[in-house]
Formats: sequence, structure tokens, C-alpha cells
Amino acid sequence: TWAPFSRGLAHLRVSRIHADTDGNVTLLATGTWPEQPNWPVSTIWRLGGDGRWTQVEVAEAGPTLGLDGTVPYTYTQAIDVTWHSLTGGEALYRSWGSDLQRSTDGGLTWETIGAGPVDYGVSTFTGPGDPPAIYWLTWDALYRSTDGGASWARLSHPALADDAPSAVAVGEWDGEEMLFVGTEAGELLALPATDADWRTEGATGSDP
Repeated sequence: TWAPFSRGLAHLRVSRIHADTDGNVTLLATGTWPEQPNWPVSTIWRLGGDGRWTQVEVAEAGPTLGLDGTVPYTYTQAIDVTWHSLTGGEALYRSWGSDLQRSTDGGLTWETIGAGPVDYGVSTFTGPGDPPAIYWLTWDALYRSTDGGASWARLSHPALADDAPSAVAVGEWDGEEMLFVGTEAGELLALPATDADWRTEGATGSDP
């Protein structure tokens, strides 16, 4: 069963949520403002003990409106760095074409550390642990690497035979890494990541 957690931010669209073990909840949200009605602006909010949301001050963000009427890249970059520091400050990973890239400064700079399992990716994220498992989601498959991208394995599951994964989340549940997979047909799978059926055929990365 599901229950409302808070009143949220009614005038904004929530794009990211982070909750830590101390009960702190942080949101990254976007919305338009009277001064900027045609271009959504990202803002960061934290939930207080009184149930109210407080906007986080973003250091060195600069103006939210550029001369061309869009949000400047410097502002977006400052938002990404602040979000990174508030939500753990761990390394970030992304797919860039067929490359696997990593950032250790909140997305300011990126370095290519290996190759992905295929020549494109929709999203890339990590699981708990040190070093963390790296996940690479495409339009029709989910891959996992436990050696920093040196090799990859594809998730095999009967429910995915004719139904591609569309959304994935991973986290620690009862002391083990759990994988939650939503599919195009509306199925939701929940399974321990280490016990899942990972197939290595045709899913091996290489050095850049």
C-alpha cells in the first residue's frame, strides 16, 4: 500500500528525490516563474522537521535567465554540483555514446574510464557498495558491471522476454542490493541484484 508522505511542491515538477538514512529528504524540481514564464528553472528543496520545504541556496549559481531567454549553462552546472554534494558526493557515471564516463566533482568534468556493453545508453546509475555495481539501461535491456566497466552482463528474466525494461531503481533492502525494474507493459519486478540471472554473452566492455 502507498500513503502520502508530504504535501510536496504543488507548483513544481519533481525530477529527482533523495532520502538518506537520517531521514533527510531532498528534491530537485523544475518550474516556471513570473520573470521567466517560458523556460523551466531547476531548484533544490529540503524537507524540514515541521513538514515544510525550504529552498537550498546554490553557491555561485549566477542568474537564472540568460540574454537569449534560456537558463544559462553555468546555473545548470551549479545546480548539478550542489545536488551532488547534498546527496552523498559519490562518483557519478554516465553513458556517452559507447563510452562509460565518470565524474568526481559533481559533473563539472568527465573522464572516459571504459566502454559500455553496447554503443548507446539511455541512463547509467550505480548501486550501493564500494566499489558500486554500475548499471547501463538501454531501450530494450539492462546491463550490470561489477568491475568498473571492464565487463558487462545482461539481465535475463522471463518477464523481459517480450517486454522491455523502461525504468529501473536499485538500493539496499534488508542488507542486500535490490533491483526494481518497471517494464513497458506495466510489470514491476523486484529481485536481489546478486541473485538475478546475468548473462555475459555479447555484453563485454573494452578499454577506451
